[in-house]
Amino acid sequence: MAQRTSKNHSTRNSKHLKQIMNPKEAMPVLARLAPVIATAGPPALIAVGAGLFLWWLLSDSKREEAAQTPKSSPEVPSSPQNPVPAPVLTALPSPQSSARVSKRIRREDVAEALAYGARSMTRQEAVVALQALGFGKTATYKALSANSRFAEFIEIAPDGLIEWKG
Repeated sequence: MAQRTSKNHSTRNSKHLKQIMNPKEAMPVLARLAPVIATAGPPALIAVGAGLFLWWLLSDSKREEAAQTPKSSPEVPSSPQNPVPAPVLTALPSPQSSARVSKRIRREDVAEALAYGARSMTRQEAVVALQALGFGKTATYKALSANSRFAEFIEIAPDGLIEWKG
C-alpha cells in the first residue's frame, strides 16, 4: 500500500511540474524578458563596477591619510636631567650588492672575480670572489664548473686552479 501512495504521489508531482514547466508556456515568457534583461544588464554591470572602483579608491585614501597623520605621543622636554636619546641609525645594504642578488652572473662578473686573468686561483677562492660581488654560493659554483656557459672563457688546470682566458 505504501508503494501505491508514493507512486501516486510521484505522478501527482510530475503532473504539477509539467504544469509549471510547460515548454510551450515558458518560451514566450523568456522571449518577453530577454529584451529587458539585455538592455538593463550592461548598465547595471557598469554601475556595479564603478561603485566597486570608487569604494576601492576611497578606502585607499583613508589608509594613506591614517598613515600620514602622526601618532600623538607625549612630548618630553629636553633638559639636562632628561636628555633626548639620539635616533639609532642602521646600516643599509650597499646598492651594488642588493642589485646583484637578483641578477644572473655575467661574463664581466666572472672576469672581475678572476682578476681578468692576472692570477690563477683555486675554485674556492674564485667562489668567494664571486660571492663578494653579491651572488649566491650555488650560482657561483655552477658558473665556475667545467661545463658551465663560461667554460670557454675560463681555463681549469689539472691541479684545480682556475684562470680567466677571456
